[in-house]
Amino acid sequence: MINISVIIPHYNSPKTLSTLLDSIPNKKQIEVLVIDDNSSSEFENELSYVKDKKKENVSFYENTTKLPGAGVCRNIGLDKSNGKWILFADDDDYFLDECWDKVEEYNDTGYEVVFFKPTSIESDTGDISDRHVPYEKILSNYQSKRDNKSTLDLRYSFVVPWSKLYKRSFLRKHNIYFDEVLVSNDIMFSTQVGYYMENFKIDNGTIYCVTKSKGSLTTTLSRKIILTRLEVFVKYFNYLKGILDDSEFTSLKLSGRGFVLMAKSLGIKEILPVYLTLKKNKIPIFNKEIFKFSWLVSRIKIIKSRRRNSKYNKTM
Repeated sequence: MINISVIIPHYNSPKTLSTLLDSIPNKKQIEVLVIDDNSSSEFENELSYVKDKKKENVSFYENTTKLPGAGVCRNIGLDKSNGKWILFADDDDYFLDECWDKVEEYNDTGYEVVFFKPTSIESDTGDISDRHVPYEKILSNYQSKRDNKSTLDLRYSFVVPWSKLYKRSFLRKHNIYFDEVLVSNDIMFSTQVGYYMENFKIDNGTIYCVTKSKGSLTTTLSRKIILTRLEVFVKYFNYLKGILDDSEFTSLKLSGRGFVLMAKSLGIKEILPVYLTLKKNKIPIFNKEIFKFSWLVSRIKIIKSRRRNSKYNKTM
């Protein structure tokens, strides 16, 4: 019986894919599904090498649809998976050695979702990165507070699919799939998981390492990427507005400020389509919190602290 299905979308990254596959043991209880998103021909030889040396429990598939993106590939993987549990991985990340003993502990449990504390590194230097920090904070806050705000953040702000173990029957019961868009395909998937999950757990173990590199879709901006991210955010905003009461929705402090700043980085003229979309959907550009005196004081304290730390580091 297959206990775990590992689903990996791949595009033009055969070297890091090889590292990821090396971090997954060759066991009959684990199936690995790699879905290639029509990688460029220049990577054909390297990818063929990875396929030739693959383990027995690894299968390669092609995205034969006309839609590109990791969301499409993940959906193909979901439809082809057979495991009792699902893990997702990006092709430039990897699993830690302790992952497999840790997830095996949950094989016969009734949980629908298990969260694990993530970690991350800078791919260029190998130094610890900050990409995992917001998600680690969400988990820690929920564990220490367990109030309404920390619960909402756990359900609706942990918007990445990695570092979680999902019961496949739970995803199928609620027909939860990824948006088939170029970027931000995981936002609504994670949001629906958060909405429907009833039996979940946070495990203090770390099973997955995220990498942060220049040029990835998480660090690259273009007009198309910004507008696609905005389209998904509008969907996310309206979905939450429909399922939460007014006080819960307000506590999430959602705004379009980040999209305006992203657009501005490409030029002033790029702000207009973003502004019009936000206005049409009645999404505030600024969070009202920034107009409170207490927020201003806290920001000044943070800036002063950073400056002190910067001066200290220069003297070291």
